[in-house]
Amino acid sequence: MIKPSCVYCGRVDASDHDHVPPLCLFPKPPADAITVPSCRQCNVNHGRDDERVRNLLTSLASTESHPAVLGHVAARRDRSLERDVNQRRGKHVEHLLDSLTPVEIRTPGGLHVGRSVAFNLNQPVLDRFFSRLTRGLLWHDNGVVLQECEIEWRVAPSLSDLAGMPSERKAFLSSPSRSGSVGGDVFRYAGYLRPGSPSSLWVFGFYEGVEFITRCRIRVVAGSA
Repeated sequence: MIKPSCVYCGRVDASDHDHVPPLCLFPKPPADAITVPSCRQCNVNHGRDDERVRNLLTSLASTESHPAVLGHVAARRDRSLERDVNQRRGKHVEHLLDSLTPVEIRTPGGLHVGRSVAFNLNQPVLDRFFSRLTRGLLWHDNGVVLQECEIEWRVAPSLSDLAGMPSERKAFLSSPSRSGSVGGDVFRYAGYLRPGSPSSLWVFGFYEGVEFITRCRIRVVAGSA
């Protein structure tokens, strides 16, 4: 029996299965969890990223009141941070604190009302996380294994941004070729795909409070026609 290739690095010894998204984002292992073929090295290397992404996504003002976060996930996050401090490692705590950045608070009309702090999500751990999530779902929903491609991401547009979009773009976003969820409303996704191709656009939503867009494109080699 031929083993499948790892969806992340392309190795043919994919003896493990990786969860996308990782189980630590859920209050308990969901019955509809998605798994993809992974080699042992890639699977093990994701562990630290999983915790740091969970810490960030469950500490946002828009997600911290979600029932899954309040019920179980925040408690596990806090215990892991406390353990990190007690064992004098502190790396996860340092990462969370280093992610804070000062921001200006403005009303919808643009009036400045003060300053606060927010999490800066533009960082390598989320680059790796969204690359992994996109590659995993490309295999799960489109049968595409690793190819040379570029994966970019950003926070999804706000409702006000969508209101200003051309009608044809709105129609495109409202008609994904794939959509699904894991753990109810803990994680939802929509994919805009070409059959058998890595070129795609994805929307990922977490805890009904934050959404991200990723774009996957075939990498163009310099000098190629």
